[in-house]
Amino acid sequence: MKTTMWHKAWISSLMIILFTMHLIVIPVTASTPVQETMVFENLTVPVPLPTPVPSDERINEILSQDNPTTISNLTEYLFYWNDKMAWNLTDAEIYNYSEQLKSSELVEVDDSGYSIPNYPDFQSALSTLLKLSSDQTIQFVQTDAKLHSEERELLQESLSQSLQRSITDAVTSVSYVDPETQSAPYAAGTIYYLYIFTNFEQPGVDGNWTTAHINDALDDAYIGTHNIKNQAPASANIINSGGYLTVSVSGSNSGFGDWLEEAAYNLGYRDLNGDTRQSDEMARAYQSANNADSIVIIYFTHDYGGAYATLNQGYGEKAVVSYWGSAPGLVRDQSIPESYQHEALHLFGAADEYVGGSCPPDQPSGMAVSPMNLLYTNTNHHNSPNHDHDSVMCDHRSSDRISDSTRKFIGWGDHDSDGILDPFDSDLM
Repeated sequence: MKTTMWHKAWISSLMIILFTMHLIVIPVTASTPVQETMVFENLTVPVPLPTPVPSDERINEILSQDNPTTISNLTEYLFYWNDKMAWNLTDAEIYNYSEQLKSSELVEVDDSGYSIPNYPDFQSALSTLLKLSSDQTIQFVQTDAKLHSEERELLQESLSQSLQRSITDAVTSVSYVDPETQSAPYAAGTIYYLYIFTNFEQPGVDGNWTTAHINDALDDAYIGTHNIKNQAPASANIINSGGYLTVSVSGSNSGFGDWLEEAAYNLGYRDLNGDTRQSDEMARAYQSANNADSIVIIYFTHDYGGAYATLNQGYGEKAVVSYWGSAPGLVRDQSIPESYQHEALHLFGAADEYVGGSCPPDQPSGMAVSPMNLLYTNTNHHNSPNHDHDSVMCDHRSSDRISDSTRKFIGWGDHDSDGILDPFDSDLM
């Protein structure tokens, strides 16, 4: 959907915000979206554009997709598999087949290559086009799946290693964690999702963000975060709202690093409390301006840098989700709604439940606040008895379900069964 969706309603609501640190709104017309500004602690900073709400038709389209993938170059793709699988196609045949694929209904041309709405159907049609035998087709599909799985695992292992020390420290030093020190202590009340589309001075192979990809990512993020709201108990009283900003930073994406704070700095924020960070000031500004109980900050990168949530960052904790869900290669998966759901749940206190996840079985979540981190342990880790794979924290590629273990970490438990959720039960505090 276009970014003008909800524009009139958003401007009307923004004009009546009572922002205690002075709010200056630059009037705009509904037909001419302009980045508005507000003053926070004498700093002029942008007001986020509203998060578009996809139409029912768009939501159904997204949900009906089966792991959308992209092939950057169809000719190279055929050359690769011809060599690897010994199909013995001539160069002329490969060029001819690639042209047929480009003009077929199986692929959609976009600015990143050739989008494949349904990759299994594409594989089946390719097998027919190349006149592969049944055995050749089975071998091709199995080899492709194995390589793609290994690629994902290598990327996840690389990301996990860079965060493992801080994660381990958090798990082994669990103690009372005051919810007041976190911008998203648990999933309840009014939640404001601040999305920051980040362009690097030295972008990856896909270049900077495009309007089409921004809209696509916003659609998926909207659905992913609503997967959380829709599974919440009524007493959590969740109301979702949100907005997005775009910013440029220096260098290239090297994973978790200084660029996250540089983004806040480039958006106009400064370290006002001497903690060498400015993302906390950014979080407080938008949380106050929108009268939100929690603010979730997710940085979007237009590359294949994976998805992860930061730890031990104090107020204004944040996550990163790349547009591509796997490393570059012949075939790439796009991040899906559950990618955003998984990382947002981390910021509310959820623990990973997959093999090699950061939170061991029967250990408290290092990201949960008190009393949840004191009352509960990870009972749905992959190595736990009666582990349930049907969980977004275990396998976000196949499930959007929030497990009972996660529900307790994010504040939806009722430890003493008195009908009051743990975060609001004074008897537990």
